Amino acid sequence: MVLETAEFFADESDEAYWSFVEAWAGGTEPRPRDGATKDEDPDAFFARCASRVRDVAKKVAGPDSGLGILELSLGIRRYSPRLEMFRAVAQEHAASVEKREPSEADERTNRKDEKDPACCVARAGDAVASDLATLTRMLVNLESDPENNPSGAYSIPRASTSDHAYPAPAPAPALDESLGGEGSRKGGGTGDRGPNEGDDARASAATASPPPAVTLYASLGSDCFASFHGALRDAAERGAVRYVHRPVLMDGACALQGDGCAALGSGFLPDAGGSAGFFSGDASALSGKTDSGSGPDGAVPFPARLTAAGYGVEMAIKNMEYKAIDDDSSADAGAGAGESAAANDASPELKLKQIRDLGLQATQRVVRSDDPLQTMMDLSFDFPAIAAELSAVRVDEATAAAAAENAQKLSGGGSLVMSLNGEPLEMETVNVFSLLDRVADELRLADVFLSLGLEHATVRRLLRMRVAAGGGGGGASGAPDFPRLDVVDPERDPASPRFANDVEKDRAFKSWDPSLSGLLVPDPLGGPPRVRRNLLNFIAVVVLGDDADEENADDASRASWALLDALDRAAEQGVGFRVAHVLLTGDDTDDKNTEDDPDLPPGLGIADALARAHATLARRFGGRYAGTFLREVVSSRPETPAHPFAPPARFGAAAWRDAERAFARAHKRGFRAAEKKRRKKESKEKGDGGASPEPSDEDVDADFRATLADALRVDGESAAASFAAEARASLARRGVTGVSCLVNGLHFTLQDARNMGADLSSLAFHLAQRELDLVARAVYAGELTDAVADADARGAYGWVHRGALRKRSAVLELAASEEAAYVLMKPEEGDEDSEKGAGSRKGGSRVLAYAQRDPSAAAPATAWVVADAGTEAGANLIAAAYAFVEGTGSASPESSAGSGDAADLRDDDTDTAALSDDGAADAGARARVAVLHPPGAAPSPRARALARLARDAPSARVAASARAVLSAGASAAPEEGDSEDAAVDALLARQGSFAASALGARRVRRAFSAASDAAGVVVLNGRVVEVPGSLALDADDFAALASAELEARGDDVLAAIVAADPDQAAAEADGKRAKKKSRAGTSSSPSTTRAPTPAETSDACATASSLVARRQAVAARTSRGQVVDLSILDTPHASFVQGDARAVVTLEAVLDPLSAEARRAAPVLKALRDALAPRVAVRVILNPRAELEDLPLTSFYRYAAPSFAFPRDTREDSTQKNIPSNASLRPSASFASLPAAKTLTAHLDVPEQWLVTTAVAAYDLDNIRLEDLPEDERFMRAEYRLEALLVTGHCSEVPAPTGADERARRRAPPPSPRGAQLRIGDAGTIVMSNLGYFQLPARPGAHDLRLRPGRTQQVYRIAAPAADLDGVFESVAKSVLGAEEDDASSSSAKEEKIATDDDDVSAEVTVSSWNGRVLRLLLARRFGMEHEDVLEEASRGNEKEGRPGGPGERLAGWWGAVTSRFFGARDGARSDAPKVVLDSDAASSSASSDTEDALETIHVFSVASGHLYERFLKIMMLSVRRHTRNPLKFWFIKNWLSPRFKDFLPHIAAEYGFEYELVTYKWPTWLNRQTEKQRIIWAYKLLFLDVLFPLTLDKIIFVDADQVVRADLRELWEMDLRGAPYAYTPFCDNNKEMEGYRFWKSGFWKNHLNGKPYHISALYVVDLARFRRTAAGDQLRVIYEQLSQDPNSLANLDQDLPNYAQHQVPIHSLPQPWLWCESWCGNETKAAAKTIDLCNNPMTKEPKLLGAARIVHEWPSLDKEVRAFTDSVEKRIYGEARTETPQERAAREAAEKAAANGDSPRDEL
Repeated sequence: MVLETAEFFADESDEAYWSFVEAWAGGTEPRPRDGATKDEDPDAFFARCASRVRDVAKKVAGPDSGLGILELSLGIRRYSPRLEMFRAVAQEHAASVEKREPSEADERTNRKDEKDPACCVARAGDAVASDLATLTRMLVNLESDPENNPSGAYSIPRASTSDHAYPAPAPAPALDESLGGEGSRKGGGTGDRGPNEGDDARASAATASPPPAVTLYASLGSDCFASFHGALRDAAERGAVRYVHRPVLMDGACALQGDGCAALGSGFLPDAGGSAGFFSGDASALSGKTDSGSGPDGAVPFPARLTAAGYGVEMAIKNMEYKAIDDDSSADAGAGAGESAAANDASPELKLKQIRDLGLQATQRVVRSDDPLQTMMDLSFDFPAIAAELSAVRVDEATAAAAAENAQKLSGGGSLVMSLNGEPLEMETVNVFSLLDRVADELRLADVFLSLGLEHATVRRLLRMRVAAGGGGGGASGAPDFPRLDVVDPERDPASPRFANDVEKDRAFKSWDPSLSGLLVPDPLGGPPRVRRNLLNFIAVVVLGDDADEENADDASRASWALLDALDRAAEQGVGFRVAHVLLTGDDTDDKNTEDDPDLPPGLGIADALARAHATLARRFGGRYAGTFLREVVSSRPETPAHPFAPPARFGAAAWRDAERAFARAHKRGFRAAEKKRRKKESKEKGDGGASPEPSDEDVDADFRATLADALRVDGESAAASFAAEARASLARRGVTGVSCLVNGLHFTLQDARNMGADLSSLAFHLAQRELDLVARAVYAGELTDAVADADARGAYGWVHRGALRKRSAVLELAASEEAAYVLMKPEEGDEDSEKGAGSRKGGSRVLAYAQRDPSAAAPATAWVVADAGTEAGANLIAAAYAFVEGTGSASPESSAGSGDAADLRDDDTDTAALSDDGAADAGARARVAVLHPPGAAPSPRARALARLARDAPSARVAASARAVLSAGASAAPEEGDSEDAAVDALLARQGSFAASALGARRVRRAFSAASDAAGVVVLNGRVVEVPGSLALDADDFAALASAELEARGDDVLAAIVAADPDQAAAEADGKRAKKKSRAGTSSSPSTTRAPTPAETSDACATASSLVARRQAVAARTSRGQVVDLSILDTPHASFVQGDARAVVTLEAVLDPLSAEARRAAPVLKALRDALAPRVAVRVILNPRAELEDLPLTSFYRYAAPSFAFPRDTREDSTQKNIPSNASLRPSASFASLPAAKTLTAHLDVPEQWLVTTAVAAYDLDNIRLEDLPEDERFMRAEYRLEALLVTGHCSEVPAPTGADERARRRAPPPSPRGAQLRIGDAGTIVMSNLGYFQLPARPGAHDLRLRPGRTQQVYRIAAPAADLDGVFESVAKSVLGAEEDDASSSSAKEEKIATDDDDVSAEVTVSSWNGRVLRLLLARRFGMEHEDVLEEASRGNEKEGRPGGPGERLAGWWGAVTSRFFGARDGARSDAPKVVLDSDAASSSASSDTEDALETIHVFSVASGHLYERFLKIMMLSVRRHTRNPLKFWFIKNWLSPRFKDFLPHIAAEYGFEYELVTYKWPTWLNRQTEKQRIIWAYKLLFLDVLFPLTLDKIIFVDADQVVRADLRELWEMDLRGAPYAYTPFCDNNKEMEGYRFWKSGFWKNHLNGKPYHISALYVVDLARFRRTAAGDQLRVIYEQLSQDPNSLANLDQDLPNYAQHQVPIHSLPQPWLWCESWCGNETKAAAKTIDLCNNPMTKEPKLLGAARIVHEWPSLDKEVRAFTDSVEKRIYGEARTETPQERAAREAAEKAAANGDSPRDEL
């Protein structure tokens, strides 16, 4: 508990960890070895030590900090895996040192002969010190003689982010000497870091070599720790060493040193000799009595193994289909037990009308209770027993209406979603460990926000800002793939694009639905939504050259014509959209077609002519007429049938003669409309009021002839050519060039489409569909309404373009080319008290001196420009930044020349879209800019001048004055005296130091070294952009970046801050200031409450925005981006909230109160609520299923909740009722009031990354009947053991290397490296093609994830370090608050290192959490292996590893030999029992003969669960052994074997001479899960065959446990399967009595099989090599996933699935004698049967146990032999025979009694 508390503070911060270490070490007083600890009462010991942990924790956290999160962390033993990881690394480190030659060691202390163990061990390379004298000499040698330091002294073995590095002084980032200057960072003692500085690993960025590293393995509280820690701390502060502490309890005796409190929760208990004793504890208790809630008396106070919490136990009422008597008829077998249990039996059977409203009744009871979460737990935990009572509740109308409203909004009832501050959580994977990690992260971030003086409501809003609304170009869609631009601005730019139509105004759309709600109503004909809104807006930028000649056709022209064709077809099909066109010329696209049109003047191509005509119509008459012209041109092209069943396609360019006719018609209509409008306007101005005359035909013809002549001029004076050029220039100024398209502003080019493997039109309509989906979601969520759309002057167009940029900025292109990097923006320390506001210093020397257009207003955008004004590139960058904030660099183009009065003649109906004045152009008015001198750069006259100006000038005048200085040139900068220069140089140095701490040393070195060509670094609201010197940015580029960041988060952050109550915010801020002063030892006089100044608000906004930005960046990398908004579910009668206004974290869930999800989530939510209130609020929306037809829950459930609590400080609370005791360290799941007469099946509900097995169980956990307990037994107890944590993930390939041939480079890589094999230690697995999924078991520690030697290493290499897929491993808060690592680590979540010895086949993976690891692994094919299949050679036996049982390196299956003292003995065996052997050689029987060694080993696979089937399994193994001469190896799935059978297995293997291996596989989360245990077992027989067994295993035979083998399996082993991956035996057809039960002969199955046989799954042969090579497992999983969605399919899963899949995965039919079953086969074929299966008889339902002796004549002898051998083995193991448990005995006696009475006996087992 002490070390776990230290780890808790390590997660808070490095400073908090070392503060706890110092506080604990300083207060530990040694106790005499024969003192009171060994005799201390366990509860007194708990109270004493837990109280001390509490007191020290309070001292470190502060008196006002609650300890609820610490209590919960200790209760679930949250950090125990991390401590076990440290212990494993310590053992590995020690082993690696011991392997070296003694001469390599500097100092060693051999303590083997000494009485005391070494409790503190310090290691530097291969030098070891375990006493203070040796450590002192080691440190002297390391410091005085660095050249002779021991091997490995400069590296930390298995370094990880969990290591605790002492915060030594960080050196300044030493840049190249050529930079010179005084830019080195000043001073800074221990822990003196900038706002983004990380640990000492980041400080090592200096060019000087880091000091040697010393790693201390020691526990707090041990006698030696204080002295070791003090010596290493002093050496680290001198810079002599890097001190890393790894908390490890080296020995049990070490835990008892000092005050002995290190033993609290460790499993060590002092005895008379002072050594450690181990004691066992229970993991779960099953009780049939209502008054038996506690364990037996005399329970030991300390468990030997850690007792886990945070899991559930389900007791399912078993479906006893094959029974012949009523359950109640067995009561006379034990009258007393039966009668007493009757009252506690399950609820009586309910009628349909009683079941129908159970969900509503539960909802009403939950909402109206005092503790809704507890009530939900009570209802869902014991539902079978209280269903009848619940059905009597009367549901009122309010509850029914609220539930119906929820179901309507959620499209049905059920448990649907769970979220944390809006972040969706996978409900199936929610557990207290992962959720507490996430909540703790949120609370840490909340503390930072609160430290800014923000109130709780503001913090809640900021923490919900998970995804940028449109940053980076995503705009309204939230899709950052392409920048979103608004290029339509006819009011200010007449040359901008003109739309050809208007959905909201055109008569063609008059009948469409004018309301946006029409998007939510599906079209009855299945077409697109017909809503009369401009929701889709296309702008096609095309070149219309000739594409008819395939050889000379230009790709751009072909793509352009195809886009226009696609748009026309979509319009014809009723898709409502607006479209505008901009036509390029051949010169714009390097058109290769230079052939002239015969109707055009020489030198004028068709593309140029069309562009001129179109631009003229658009500029003179409006986009409607230009669009009409272009549609006619497109349709005039000749049609050619592309396919008999496809619509005809058009090819080639239009001829000018056709285009001229279209031009004339469009001109005529446009001219008449424009002239009529002009004359009408003149008439009104004259006041005559008369009708204006229509223009004559002569006027029209004359104007057209003049217009046409102008369009065809080639002398360079054509107005039409100017119109076309201006249209292109307008887009070019916006960054739009070349053939491209804009969909609602999302701009993509033809090359972008090609890069995505698409064409221009398909990508355009893909984005259009996505835009419509996003708009529909906004309408559904209430974000977009008709009122909102109408409020915008541009209607729906304005809404879909909200936040769009005015240009495709170079800086945004640069930022988009790399993954976004963010740093934390905090003002310099000490600015808080300055009267000048944010960024100022006392004495007037401002490091952050902001230029701001209006300092009286808060700025939501803050920019830091780190650039050297002494360089031209740096000066230009600074000038652009100041121009941006001053507002002098607008990108708004002036009206183009030549537009004339014709610009006023455009059609107002189609060209109303104009850019509003408060759009992106105003970003500079809402921003402030500070310039920082780069670290290490020499001060220049211009830099000094800018620094003086920024220091002295008011904020509003800085920009203009600075631009004047910059424009004057470097030589014109004013000079001051030496003293003034010294002061300014000091200021520049401070700026450099501040910039270095903010940006991080690596980024500074990269951007400002002599080899760098960077102009500088721009930081805007945390976003970091390194600007190369070759890129000249202007004010509009800054405006684009600022607009993107403001749209993404800046505006929302400012709105959240200013929307808060200013008085409350000010009061909180003043309170925080006063508290900070009081802690600093200064007095604070009472002050009046004041509102924050604009500068303070700007500072808060900058820090908050950068925090939100970094948070969003982490969310984007970890798939935590989307926000779930449940505010629309405001139904008080069907929801509840538990929390108050102080909450900063909100957990929300939509739950059906009677569901498996509810009973899994409710106890977790309750634990978090109870521990973390009032900072955490819980909101649950109840969404019951309506009109139930069956009971929603048919099992009982309990949750092993954490129960640890600190004893309350009597000085603070003297009313504590439940005094915590040592028992709180042993959580359990206990059942009371279970139905005694029902048969129950136990099932553990554990976190996804746990591998758990039964360890202690005297009873059959598959068939629990409490009434069968002997009268003297009150409890059934079972202990489960966590044996490993899972390392899972998804593996993918990268494209072929550059040196590969063209075919390989063009070939699309496979989705996953199917068949590649991975290993961790002795455990191995194969990568599935399904998502590239893999899983491996591992204990806590540092492991090498390796490619398996052989074929896998020949084909593949590891291309990149293994990275966390979903951010499971590393704290998000640390990623947000820590420094941004600007190298490889910035590209993903925490990445592991690739091992250095064989860096392309191994990657380091650290397991230190209850959540295991979820990884993304990237593999690349080796050169020359681009076409190789990793399974091809492996299937022919070319692996370097031998197959099991033979020579060579062995892979012991998927499970391998995963053992750990932490997780328990191997396979859960008792410490005094023989261990289950997993290694093939070790498991081989020594009795095998020489003849057997020469034969091939036959591998047999089987599954069993429950004592009866384990009894069958023994008989099956014996029958196989008797008839098969070859060596045998049996493979069993470990998941369901009882501890009793696992203890027995090595003995029967040795006695009968066979090998065995236990394998297991955790059901993947992405595969639809079965819930019934029997169906899960059926699925395991088939779904995971390709990953259960090692790749060296080529074949396996499955034999059902209830089968007797009568023939040599060698015949089956050597049988040719005719190319099929597996072979089954068809069902017999000669027992005519069963004809009515052969379902496969009629209906669906008859039609589906189409003549193929239906096979039985009791016996089958699997050619594993072919099974893997043909991806049969992947195909079966895909088919299963589809079929299993229907609960009525796959009734007999293990048979139905392979038979259904025969058409995809063929089955070879085995000869009929290989499986005989009495139910389906006639007696005449029994004599030839090679196996007999005791299959169920659907007609008689005869129990197997009674029918076995009648059906199989050798059964009695086999059973007798097995039972006798079992009896003898169990006497040796347990000291007494346990052949028959009380449960089995009661069932047997009941069966015998029933048989004597002539009744059909039951088969309860």
